[in-house]
Amino acid sequence: MKATLDGGVIFCGEARDTYSILAPPIQQGWLVKLDECGCLVPGCDSLCSYVGCGVQDTAFFPVFGDHFIIGPNPASQFINIYLGSLESLNLESLNFQLYDIQGKLVYSFNPTTPETTYMLSTENFASGLYVLSLREGERILQQQKIVVER
Repeated sequence: MKATLDGGVIFCGEARDTYSILAPPIQQGWLVKLDECGCLVPGCDSLCSYVGCGVQDTAFFPVFGDHFIIGPNPASQFINIYLGSLESLNLESLNFQLYDIQGKLVYSFNPTTPETTYMLSTENFASGLYVLSLREGERILQQQKIVVER
């Protein structure tokens, strides 16, 4: 997973088909490019957290890194948080913090493994704008806006 110059992300992977014992294994590679709104089709998300996609106040919560990606956004029941490779970071000091728009901490958790997708239920959160922050100790590594809607 890597950030792209246009504000999007690109990620890749592979799948191995080992269904049949008699057939040789088949590998399938895939590469996905999402725009700055997290969309496969540019402009598909009108409530994005980037300039040009809807919400215009991105200077208030800047994005600092490419350590995680989220989706769906807006979220109604859950949000997936994919934590990428953390080769140069201390996993024991990492912490995700979710803030409401007034800056109140509403949820916090420590990731346990890199290159993992975490699922966060949003059912107990009121509709509105939130900010997910990844911190290493006191240092902010990345922040991302999340819209919760019912």
